[in-house]
Amino acid sequence: GNWAFGAHVDLRGARRPMILGWAIYAVAYVGFGLADSAWQIAGCFLLYAVHYALVEPAEKAWVAQLVDEQQRGLAYGWFNFAIGIAALPASLLFGWIYQTWGALMAFSWGAALAFAASIMLLRVRVVKVE
Repeated sequence: GNWAFGAHVDLRGARRPMILGWAIYAVAYVGFGLADSAWQIAGCFLLYAVHYALVEPAEKAWVAQLVDEQQRGLAYGWFNFAIGIAALPASLLFGWIYQTWGALMAFSWGAALAFAASIMLLRVRVVKVE
Protein backbone atom coordinates (compact mmCIF):
# COMPACT_ATOMS: atom_id res chain seq x y z
CA GLY A 1 0.00 0.00 0.00
CA ASN A 2 2.75 2.46 0.89
CA TRP A 3 4.44 2.19 -2.53
CA ALA A 4 1.10 2.53 -4.37
CA PHE A 5 0.09 5.63 -2.42
CA GLY A 6 3.62 6.96 -2.80
CA ALA A 7 3.30 6.67 -6.57
CA HIS A 8 -0.05 8.46 -6.36
CA VAL A 9 1.56 11.26 -4.34
CA ASP A 10 4.26 11.62 -7.00
CA LEU A 11 1.58 12.06 -9.68
CA ARG A 12 -1.09 14.06 -7.85
CA GLY A 13 0.55 15.78 -4.89
CA ALA A 14 0.79 15.26 -1.14
CA ARG A 15 -1.93 17.45 0.36
CA ARG A 16 -5.06 15.41 -0.35
CA PRO A 17 -3.61 12.05 0.76
CA MET A 18 -2.50 13.71 4.01
CA ILE A 19 -5.97 15.15 4.60
CA LEU A 20 -7.65 11.82 3.86
CA GLY A 21 -5.06 9.89 5.86
CA TRP A 22 -5.49 11.99 8.99
CA ALA A 23 -9.28 11.77 8.69
CA ILE A 24 -8.99 7.97 8.47
CA TYR A 25 -6.72 8.06 11.53
CA ALA A 26 -9.44 9.95 13.42
CA VAL A 27 -12.05 7.33 12.47
CA ALA A 28 -9.70 4.49 13.46
CA TYR A 29 -9.00 6.10 16.85
CA VAL A 30 -12.69 6.60 17.62
CA GLY A 31 -13.12 2.96 16.66
CA PHE A 32 -10.35 1.86 19.02
CA GLY A 33 -12.06 3.74 21.83
CA LEU A 34 -15.43 2.12 21.12
CA ALA A 35 -14.25 -1.38 20.15
CA ASP A 36 -15.37 -4.24 22.36
CA SER A 37 -14.46 -7.24 20.22
CA ALA A 38 -11.41 -8.59 18.44
CA TRP A 39 -12.91 -8.15 14.96
CA GLN A 40 -13.63 -4.47 15.68
CA ILE A 41 -10.06 -3.94 16.85
CA ALA A 42 -8.79 -5.73 13.73
CA GLY A 43 -10.89 -3.40 11.58
CA CYS A 44 -9.44 -0.40 13.36
CA PHE A 45 -5.92 -1.70 12.73
CA LEU A 46 -6.75 -2.05 9.03
CA LEU A 47 -7.93 1.56 8.96
CA TYR A 48 -4.78 2.60 10.80
CA ALA A 49 -2.68 0.77 8.19
CA VAL A 50 -4.46 2.64 5.39
CA HIS A 51 -3.80 5.90 7.25
CA TYR A 52 -0.11 5.08 7.54
CA ALA A 53 0.20 4.04 3.89
CA LEU A 54 -1.43 7.31 2.79
CA VAL A 55 0.28 9.73 5.15
CA GLU A 56 3.86 8.54 5.37
CA PRO A 57 4.85 9.02 1.71
CA ALA A 58 2.77 12.20 1.49
CA GLU A 59 4.49 13.82 4.47
CA LYS A 60 7.93 13.01 3.12
CA ALA A 61 7.01 14.32 -0.33
CA TRP A 62 5.70 17.52 1.23
CA VAL A 63 8.96 18.03 3.13
CA ALA A 64 10.81 17.63 -0.17
CA GLN A 65 8.56 20.25 -1.79
CA LEU A 66 9.17 22.80 0.95
CA VAL A 67 12.97 22.95 0.79
CA ASP A 68 15.71 23.27 -1.78
CA GLU A 69 17.24 20.03 -2.99
CA GLN A 70 20.52 20.81 -1.20
CA GLN A 71 18.72 21.00 2.16
CA ARG A 72 16.50 17.92 1.94
CA GLY A 73 18.64 15.78 4.22
CA LEU A 74 18.59 18.46 6.89
CA ALA A 75 14.85 18.95 6.43
CA TYR A 76 14.17 15.22 6.80
CA GLY A 77 16.35 15.19 9.89
CA TRP A 78 14.37 18.01 11.50
CA PHE A 79 11.08 16.45 10.42
CA ASN A 80 11.95 13.11 12.03
CA PHE A 81 13.40 14.86 15.08
CA ALA A 82 10.14 16.77 15.59
CA ILE A 83 8.09 13.57 15.32
CA GLY A 84 10.41 11.73 17.69
CA ILE A 85 10.58 14.48 20.28
CA ALA A 86 6.79 14.89 20.26
CA ALA A 87 6.15 11.15 20.65
CA LEU A 88 7.18 10.93 24.31
CA PRO A 89 4.96 13.70 25.72
CA ALA A 90 2.12 12.61 23.42
CA SER A 91 2.38 9.05 24.72
CA LEU A 92 2.55 10.22 28.32
CA LEU A 93 -0.51 12.43 27.84
CA PHE A 94 -2.41 9.60 26.15
CA GLY A 95 -1.53 7.25 29.01
CA TRP A 96 -2.59 9.78 31.63
CA ILE A 97 -5.93 10.41 29.89
CA TYR A 98 -6.42 6.65 29.53
CA GLN A 99 -5.71 6.04 33.23
CA THR A 100 -7.82 8.99 34.36
CA TRP A 101 -10.85 8.88 32.06
CA GLY A 102 -10.58 5.61 30.14
CA ALA A 103 -9.93 4.34 26.64
CA LEU A 104 -12.75 6.17 24.90
CA MET A 105 -11.59 9.58 26.13
CA ALA A 106 -7.93 8.90 25.31
CA PHE A 107 -8.65 7.68 21.80
CA SER A 108 -11.23 10.43 21.25
CA TRP A 109 -8.62 13.04 22.15
CA GLY A 110 -6.23 11.54 19.58
CA ALA A 111 -9.05 11.45 17.03
CA ALA A 112 -9.94 15.09 17.70
CA LEU A 113 -6.34 16.18 17.13
CA ALA A 114 -6.14 14.18 13.88
CA PHE A 115 -9.44 15.62 12.67
CA ALA A 116 -8.24 19.13 13.53
CA ALA A 117 -5.04 18.46 11.56
CA SER A 118 -7.15 17.40 8.56
CA ILE A 119 -9.22 20.58 8.77
CA MET A 120 -6.10 22.74 9.07
CA LEU A 121 -4.56 21.04 6.04
CA LEU A 122 -7.65 21.98 4.03
CA ARG A 123 -6.72 25.61 4.59
CA VAL A 124 -2.98 25.37 3.93
CA ARG A 125 -1.60 26.52 0.62
CA VAL A 126 2.05 25.71 0.02
CA VAL A 127 4.13 28.30 -1.75
CA LYS A 128 7.75 27.30 -2.17
CA VAL A 129 10.12 30.22 -1.77
CA GLU A 130 12.80 30.14 -4.44
